[in-house]
Amino acid sequence: MLFAVYLFPVCAWFLAYRQGRILIFSALSAVIVFSFFHHVARQPIYWLAGYGVLAYLVEAGRLAKPKHAGVYREQDGSRLKVLFISYFFPPYNAIGAVRTGKMVRRLLDAGHDVRVISAGRQGLPQTLSMKMPAGIVNYTDWIDVNMFIARALGKGTIAKAKSTATMPNLQTDWFSRLVGAAGRFYVSWMYVPDRYIGWFFFARKACQQTIDEGWRPDIIYASATPYTALMVASSIGRRYRIPWVGELRDLWTDNPYAHHRAISKWLERRTLRTAAALVTVSEPLAKVLADKYPSPCHVIMNGFDAEDFSGGAGPQADRSGTENRRLKIVYTGQLYAGRRDPTKLFQALSMDRSLMSQVDVWFYGPNLAWVADLAVEYGVQDAVCVHEPITREEAIREQQQADVLLLLTWDDPRERGVLTGKLFEYIGAGRPILVLGHVGGDAAALVRREGFGMASSDPAEILGFLSDLLSNPAAGVRYDRAFRDRAGAYERGQQVERLVSVFRAVRVSEDA
Repeated sequence: MLFAVYLFPVCAWFLAYRQGRILIFSALSAVIVFSFFHHVARQPIYWLAGYGVLAYLVEAGRLAKPKHAGVYREQDGSRLKVLFISYFFPPYNAIGAVRTGKMVRRLLDAGHDVRVISAGRQGLPQTLSMKMPAGIVNYTDWIDVNMFIARALGKGTIAKAKSTATMPNLQTDWFSRLVGAAGRFYVSWMYVPDRYIGWFFFARKACQQTIDEGWRPDIIYASATPYTALMVASSIGRRYRIPWVGELRDLWTDNPYAHHRAISKWLERRTLRTAAALVTVSEPLAKVLADKYPSPCHVIMNGFDAEDFSGGAGPQADRSGTENRRLKIVYTGQLYAGRRDPTKLFQALSMDRSLMSQVDVWFYGPNLAWVADLAVEYGVQDAVCVHEPITREEAIREQQQADVLLLLTWDDPRERGVLTGKLFEYIGAGRPILVLGHVGGDAAALVRREGFGMASSDPAEILGFLSDLLSNPAAGVRYDRAFRDRAGAYERGQQVERLVSVFRAVRVSEDA
């Protein structure tokens, strides 16, 4: 009897979810929850309303189905139609938007037909300028699951709590530990699969409108993070019988920087098992995915764009002379206290006050007040400068004018396969790279193998590396030669060519 009472409303609730009808879905959710605590389910109006909404949604779904049920193929096999789903996209300045924006730009330049579904009002600086043809990008609305708590506590408080939540020495008192535990509890329940789940309905609706209006893609490509984009692609792929490819720049439930409940693991399995192919950025990450899912998994690393680095300082800039010379170390981007933090560098500088007086460490990024506090703790505050975030163009200029570029990784085996976009920007800048943290990871291995710098977690070794650059001009020349000879292998054009080959392989397998 209980099943019969909820049959119509629950079926209607499910259809509203599938069709992306947010208002109906929300109203039905409220009514169903309300009925758990009040005896409204026994009223005839409850049954009639549930049946009426269900009938309406069934008919609306029937009318909305595409006219062509079969899989559509372009007559011109050399030109692909790609529906590109990515929350992060220019002009919003995020490292993920650099990769997705550059990929779309390269695909368009190669003659492919691309449409992008992204999100508006992301709360990020709109300083990532990439020229796109009109009508290519659809910026949808979205619902921020943090909007109520952000109004209560303030966005600044939330951002600061997130940046320092993992740092043990900032959680010594019971209140800080309590706040940290409450924050982890909140994230584990509200961020399913991530904090951008409120984009799902809007992105899905935008995809449906694009296809229903007559533009039908050969391939759907979804870039994560956020993983909500993968759920959108899976839903649209099933609905329209279009193969989709999922890109995971970071792993989903195997991501060492996040804690996922069973529902997230279920969502991952349900989503990724429907992908025609998967893409990630390194071999260790690809192996994790290949062990879990039958779809072929391809490695397409991040890359740099030579055109972005053509106007900076030359590789021999400021290499002459050692007297009165200062060594400028630069880090650009976000930091994670207790995981990706500069503690080892500060320890090294504190060991040699004379060398420290010749070193400037510049950080550019959001919510870095704790870095300044950490510098004071180690007594190196005179050598450390913390700045607010800057535009990508300014960041590239700072990277090219640096003597050393700092790459921070988490000293944890789960970090092994992480190859961030920042590493490839550093390669494009052509400056010696100092990798701290997980020296056995792929990022450290790449830097050592190519002769682009040094990777270490030993303060004495770090000190020796900096001292050599200060006192030995030949060291800088050696690194310049390594970048000149081997950096070209990491230019983005080659990576996009590999992506197109993945698309073509998917098309061939679907036709077979």
